[in-house]
Amino acid sequence: MAGMRVPPHLIPSAPLSTAVLLALVVLASVVVNAPGLSAQSFPPDDPRYFPQTGVRIDDDRFWDYFQHRGGARTFGLPVSQTFQLLGTRVQVFQRHVLQLRPEGSVGVLNLLTQDVLPYTHVNGSTLPPVDPGYVAQAPLAVDLEAALAFVQARVPDVWEGEPVGFLAAFFGTVRYEEAFPEGDGEPGLLPGFALELWGLPTSPPTRDPRNNAFIYQRFQRGIMHHDASTGQTQALLLADQLKALLTGVNLPPDLEAEARGSRFYRQYRPDGPLGLARPLELPGTNLLGAFPGLSAAPSLVLVPPPGGAPIPAAPPLPGTPPAPGPAPALAA
Repeated sequence: MAGMRVPPHLIPSAPLSTAVLLALVVLASVVVNAPGLSAQSFPPDDPRYFPQTGVRIDDDRFWDYFQHRGGARTFGLPVSQTFQLLGTRVQVFQRHVLQLRPEGSVGVLNLLTQDVLPYTHVNGSTLPPVDPGYVAQAPLAVDLEAALAFVQARVPDVWEGEPVGFLAAFFGTVRYEEAFPEGDGEPGLLPGFALELWGLPTSPPTRDPRNNAFIYQRFQRGIMHHDASTGQTQALLLADQLKALLTGVNLPPDLEAEARGSRFYRQYRPDGPLGLARPLELPGTNLLGAFPGLSAAPSLVLVPPPGGAPIPAAPPLPGTPPAPGPAPALAA
C-alpha cells in the first residue's frame, strides 16, 4: 500500500548495454517457451491463483486489498491479469475493477460513469438510469457523516412492501473479521469501507419493466439487485460487462447495441499494437496478456474514436486507512 518499500531487486540500476538486453530477451523467450513450462503455470496450493478463470492476483497491493475487503465474496473472481488502462495499473474482477492510485493506494473504479458503463440495457435486464435529483442532492464525498446519512435516507430495506434489504446489504458489505483479522481495528470504520466500495446511491429503487420480480438500485460503483421470486439480494457482475465490452466475448446484444460508440468497444486484439484494435482511442493502455487464453471475438464494425477523459477512480474516503479494509457481501 502507500509507503510500501520497493524490494532491492526491483530498484533500477545502471542501464544495460544493447547486447545484454538482447541476450536477456532471447533467454526469456527460451524459458517461457521451454517444454513443460508456462507463463500461466502456478502451484495448485497458490491462494492467489483462481483455476476457474486461469488468473492470478500478482500485485501484492491488489491482493492485500482483495483479502481485507471480502475476497471473492465481494469482488467475484479475477477475470483479467493486471494490465495498464489509460495510464493506470488495474485488474478486472467480476464485480469491480481494482486500480492503483498515483500515491500507491488501491481503490475501485467508478464503473457507472458516463465514460465507462452508463448503459441501461444489459443481457435482457433494464437497469435504472442515473436520477438527476439524487445526484443534485448528494453531499460532498469528503463529508463522511453526511454521505452515510444520505445513504440511510435513500436506500431502503423495504420498498413497495417488498423486503429488498438494500440498506442492510450496504452496511453488511464490510465484515469486521475480514477488515481486521487481528481484531485490532475500529468497528466505526466499517460503514466508510462500505461507502468506499459502493459510493452513493444515484437512483431510487426501480422495477425491471420486463420482470416485475426484479428490483434494482443504482450506486456510483455498483447496482444492487433484489429477486422477489427467490428473496435474494446481490450485486450485479458489472465489471464482467466491461470485459465483454473490451473483448467482444460474451457481449450481450443489447449492451453491444448501446455501446457501439464507446472507446472501449471491442478494443482487445491480441495481434494488434499493445493488444489494441484502435490504440489512439485508449492512450496509456496495454492489453497484451490481459486476458490469458482469450481470443477477441470477430467484429465487422469499426467505430470512429469518440475521445473522452480517463476513467475516474473512486476517491479515498475521509478517515479511511489506505490498507486493510473490509469485506463485502452480496454473493453472486
